[in-house]
Amino acid sequence: MKTKLPVGTKKRRLQYNVALLLTALRLLLAPFVFWAFAIGHYSVGFAMFLFTRLTDILDGYFARKYNLQTEFGGMLDQVADRLVMSAIAAGIVLNAGFPVLLFLLFFLRDILITCGAVLALRRGKVIPAPTSLSMFTTFIQFSAFLSYLVHFAVFPVFSGAVILTGLSILQYVRKNYYS
Repeated sequence: MKTKLPVGTKKRRLQYNVALLLTALRLLLAPFVFWAFAIGHYSVGFAMFLFTRLTDILDGYFARKYNLQTEFGGMLDQVADRLVMSAIAAGIVLNAGFPVLLFLLFFLRDILITCGAVLALRRGKVIPAPTSLSMFTTFIQFSAFLSYLVHFAVFPVFSGAVILTGLSILQYVRKNYYS
């Protein structure tokens, strides 16, 4: 005999799965994003990057609209975002000679954000939402990759990326490790 599920349970499970599946899709796409940039297929890599941004927007939309936000989903979302950005950077380092020290600075920030999300979960805290500075820093970092690839205004964009990455790291450490 079947037990009757509460009203909306099946729909909620489907929505929950859709939000997490979109995040998981970003995780699965990261190696392909890396591969595209590493072999110089920048248009393919950029298209995949845009697709990962779309899945990020959609998974957040579903999670908020249907009240499906979970600590695990929040952590997985940050891990997926960091992994995609690191994949782009590593691919450009390998293929186009992007400066390794700049890559390491960007990667350090990504590691701190990921570790901070895991620590927040372990401490029973809510995973902090990205700040405006953090989101702008990610945008400028991606702009640094693009400016390097097209040889346009590299020094000003790199300078801005270094300064914002440093400020973002300081803000993140202060906010999440010492609070």
